[in-house]
Amino acid sequence: LCGRLGDERTCSSGLAIMGVALFLSPLVLVQPLHVILFLLFRAGVSVAEVGNVALTAANSLPATRARNLGLLQSTQAAGRVVSPLLAGWMYEYSLRTTAAG
Repeated sequence: LCGRLGDERTCSSGLAIMGVALFLSPLVLVQPLHVILFLLFRAGVSVAEVGNVALTAANSLPATRARNLGLLQSTQAAGRVVSPLLAGWMYEYSLRTTAAG
């Protein structure tokens, strides 16, 4: 994909796909369409990730390329650990502060 679109366009395309899916999510009231939008969002994440890794590798000096790619993967892993904890806390907080709780 990067060979056809280029690294920058690949990353930008993935971000655009993610943005469209996130924008449309609250507007959709039918459950199967939410699943489709979630799949579209995940596809956007995958496309953006390919461009992001390619851009990081292309713009890193040879001596720091491995370190930069490692940091990229480490921050993504940290996000996968922290995000559920933060989402759970925000959900619990919203239940305490709204009529739903």
